[in-house]
Amino acid sequence: MKPTIPTANVSAKQTDKTGQFKSSKKSASYVPDLQQSFKQSAQIYQLFTLLCPSIKSASTNSLLSFLPNADQSNTSEELNFLVLEQTPHTSLIQLFCQGIELVWMQPLVLDVRLYHDVQMAEVFRCQGQSIQQGVYSYPNPKMLAPDEKNQQNEFLLGWISQLYAAISSPLMQSESIFSKF
Repeated sequence: MKPTIPTANVSAKQTDKTGQFKSSKKSASYVPDLQQSFKQSAQIYQLFTLLCPSIKSASTNSLLSFLPNADQSNTSEELNFLVLEQTPHTSLIQLFCQGIELVWMQPLVLDVRLYHDVQMAEVFRCQGQSIQQGVYSYPNPKMLAPDEKNQQNEFLLGWISQLYAAISSPLMQSESIFSKF
């Protein structure tokens, strides 16, 4: 006795014009939450201006270096903010680390665009790769997540929030932790 193989009972309503099976479930696509994105961008801008009050008037190629381990003289780790471009209403800042040797990973480099007129900021480029769209189809040639822009802005917000919290602590305020523009 041969075992019977169950077959799907596909009605005409479940197939398209070519006879291919159509899924009755629609795939949920990512829809950005604009209100949340605007709030996040405003928070990033606010933290940048708290960390670097003179960022709006800094000249191109100005460098701000944060020394997170200023109390440990044997380390040379720095987080740098380099002004790449300065216009009346925007600034392009590059964030990069120096003195960190990682064999398994490239040092992180983020380019952040600050919009002074609306007091917002966003990741413009990550590791040299521009993020232009708010939503990407998936899969795509660069394998970017559908919400890539949101994830990068969220990462930046977390990163500079941690930096601000570290330099705002009473212990760090007593140390010389950064050089100004």
